[in-house]
Amino acid sequence: MNRTALWTAALLALVVWLAAGPLSFSQAESLLAQDAQDSLAGPATRMKPETGRASLDKRYTILPGTRPAEVLADFTANEPSDTPGAPNAGTVLNEHIVRWIDSLAGQKGFEGWKRAKWTVAPLGPGTHGWIVLLTDNGRETGYLIVSAAENGTLQLIEYGTGEHPLFSTRTLYRTLVQHAIIPASMSYQAWLDSAETRLRRLYTDAFHAVWTVPAGNNRILVDAKTGEIRTFQNYSPSSDSSLLGLHGAAFEHTPGTPIEVTPSDPYEEIAWLTRKALPIRSYEELTPYLAAGKSLTFVCECFGGRLTLPLPVTGALRWIGGAAFIAFEQEGRRFVLLDEAVSLGQFYPTDGISSSSP
Repeated sequence: MNRTALWTAALLALVVWLAAGPLSFSQAESLLAQDAQDSLAGPATRMKPETGRASLDKRYTILPGTRPAEVLADFTANEPSDTPGAPNAGTVLNEHIVRWIDSLAGQKGFEGWKRAKWTVAPLGPGTHGWIVLLTDNGRETGYLIVSAAENGTLQLIEYGTGEHPLFSTRTLYRTLVQHAIIPASMSYQAWLDSAETRLRRLYTDAFHAVWTVPAGNNRILVDAKTGEIRTFQNYSPSSDSSLLGLHGAAFEHTPGTPIEVTPSDPYEEIAWLTRKALPIRSYEELTPYLAAGKSLTFVCECFGGRLTLPLPVTGALRWIGGAAFIAFEQEGRRFVLLDEAVSLGQFYPTDGISSSSP
């Protein structure tokens, strides 16, 4: 076959591929349920922008072992994806990530995000969510949790800073070495290359986020933030664990001015064990305590009461036009939807704070 014929055949194949459009969510989740050996062995990259479509931001990559279909799956299955000039789902997701990172980079404690690169991975079948991990000069510096809402838009439902972000494979690697689940002689990269496709992320909400990791003939649960191994092993998310019902920060929202307080260590200041919970169920009820400089402890009874999780409150903020977030200290700062927090736990005073008013 001559060179002209080869180029013609390649062009026809490209046209057919573009006409097919990206996979729907249901198709992507079907792929995710397949045997892990079908996963890609290396990082996926887009070398050239498609004709008529915006190219992905140069800071965007996909985690090793993750299919592009799982990350770039269309979050509105009926949305046309082959309209000339229309952005595809991957571009839409990327545009939202750029927007949120650039908005947060102007906040105190987020300065390193101006230079950050990131990777994206799905949170698991049925969640309709993604984890975005940020790095600055090779060091992990934060994360975003992105979810598709019921109306088809993308929402920022959690984010945080620090060198131990949610679902960090480096934190997980250190835990597995410390507990002799993998040999200390195995390097991080060698372990990741061999284990990435067999790891599973479970994110039901901000307080139920774990890895499931193969260990011999069993699987163990490892906290996605701290790397602590859970002693119970029979946990699995409920069938309604989709994140679609959460409403966080949308594309057009920007972070407001945060209210910050100095946190107390809940393992040293243990008043939350004996005091009554504070009547805090909204942003308006929370802010008077923070404005007065009062330190609070948030307590969640997780995993059906098998784990009591006390977290020191470091502040709160409302996104302009969007949702309110509560900030906790847990191996770095975590910003969690306040509505989600009050539905799953309660706020307690430290010594000297009345249980009825600030």
